Amino acid sequence: MSDFSTSNQPSPSEAVPARSGCAKAALFGCGGLLVLLLVAVGIFLFKIREITVWTFGVMEQQIMARLPPGTSDEDALRIRRGFDGVVEAIFDDTVDPQALQQLRPVVLRFADPQKSPRPEDVERLIELLEQASGLPPPPALPEGVSERSAPQPGLSA
Repeated sequence: MSDFSTSNQPSPSEAVPARSGCAKAALFGCGGLLVLLLVAVGIFLFKIREITVWTFGVMEQQIMARLPPGTSDEDALRIRRGFDGVVEAIFDDTVDPQALQQLRPVVLRFADPQKSPRPEDVERLIELLEQASGLPPPPALPEGVSERSAPQPGLSA
């Protein structure tokens, strides 16, 4: 028969001291990551304006580069004005969130290299940019007058 008094388990008086090396490394590692995360969030919140302006600037450049042939100078000007208005409206907290949400698929259409933007996409983009920013559409020019030949406000001929 086997002797139960001799086992391989240490007696309580012979217990192995607990090591905390792995726990300390995990604590310092997780703590360090938490500090880095907090610093990153702080920088993001501090630089949110610059990040937003940069993001909308990149979007605007990509869209302007992919405008369909035949897009008028007036439409290109309205797109630029619309992007500027949306950025301003975001910081003034006057942006129309529903129009901004509807803007997403239109912007993605311009970003998709498999699809060519259509003139209808340009009109929808302008409409949504002006709606999101709260900008009124520019007044219609008289027949036969182009954007370049129209008198500028505040300038006398």
